[in-house]
Amino acid sequence: MTDPADDTRLWPASPYDLADAHRCPACFTIVSQITCTACGLVLTDPRTGRLLELGRGILAAELDRQEMIAAIRSAHAPAHQPLPVAAP
Repeated sequence: MTDPADDTRLWPASPYDLADAHRCPACFTIVSQITCTACGLVLTDPRTGRLLELGRGILAAELDRQEMIAAIRSAHAPAHQPLPVAAP
């Protein structure tokens, strides 16, 4: 277990981990007990529901962000030129 006093901020490997109720909201380890065995976060604290809600909001914002990036790239992509038709 890591030191609970350690205030290192961790970022998940995938934004989907932020919204996964099966992962610790602090260190993103898969949980199987009421206290995270990796970082010591007490998962029965009533505030953990709000952590999950916040994580889901962050995921939604990141998906919107990625959608906007894709739209900007698409809007500025070079136009495709039609292929020349071979003469018979």
